[in-house]
Amino acid sequence: MTKNQTTKRMYSRMSTTGGPSTGGPQSNGRNNQSTYTSYQNYIAQAKARTQRLVKRELCTPDTEKVDLERSLSGGAQFCRGAIVGMAGTALAAAVVLSGGALLPFFVGSSMALIGASDITEGGFDIWYGLTDPSNDLLNLVKEYLFGGDEGLYNTTAYALMLTAPWIVLFAEMINPSKGNNTTNISEKAKWKNEEATVLGYGEQLKISDQRMYQLGKHFNKHGRSMGFGSKKEYDAGARAFIEENKGTAEIFEGIWNSNRGDQGRQTQVIIRAGGKQAIINKSTGQIIDFYEGTSLNGFINIRKVQ
Repeated sequence: MTKNQTTKRMYSRMSTTGGPSTGGPQSNGRNNQSTYTSYQNYIAQAKARTQRLVKRELCTPDTEKVDLERSLSGGAQFCRGAIVGMAGTALAAAVVLSGGALLPFFVGSSMALIGASDITEGGFDIWYGLTDPSNDLLNLVKEYLFGGDEGLYNTTAYALMLTAPWIVLFAEMINPSKGNNTTNISEKAKWKNEEATVLGYGEQLKISDQRMYQLGKHFNKHGRSMGFGSKKEYDAGARAFIEENKGTAEIFEGIWNSNRGDQGRQTQVIIRAGGKQAIINKSTGQIIDFYEGTSLNGFINIRKVQ
């Protein structure tokens, strides 16, 4: 048997037994070459699968951890909470300051509570939507006051927003005395001490001989309608009024709340009697005005001295 015949016979045996248990491919054997090629293909495919798995594990979670819909929904809820919360807080504060009815205060407090819960839940939804969508947040107001019913929670929030102005109006209609406190509070703030009277205050007043401040203007504004025929008569009438009533009239002190003119920020004395008032500059004794009426508009830090 020749050498070539022996080699051919050996490769024939290797192909029938599956090849050698160890060793590399044989360049001259067709079956061994095919086995080696299959082995290389398997390695390449396994390597490709491994690379795909690694790439998916490293890259996919970043996109899967973003829930834009949840973030946008959270943003809308945050804005609603801000509006409802600020409106409710302002309403409740206004009711407290004005001594108003209980119902508007309850509505305002409820709006403030729902607004705060919306801001909290909306803010966390924005954050979790961008970082960890699987994380759930428990809204305590929704869960415990509304039994987890989101529909009822949202309906209540919108109902409070729409009905709050009408509830306030209704409360003022059925309780007008409380409603008037809103305007009275600014009037009360002007008074330093309403009952701080001084015995014989009016008798101690010193009236200057100087003619009335802006006599012509005040005569045209008040004197003619009071029946005085001239500026001189008007000035004399003011002096007579003060002299006749200073011992028994109501007398107040107040600061003229203006920065314009000579009398701005000056302390003035108001003598009131018979539906008329005379105004006197406390420091100079000059008569400032004389008119029919009892309004103290324009004065601040008012106190009753007689």
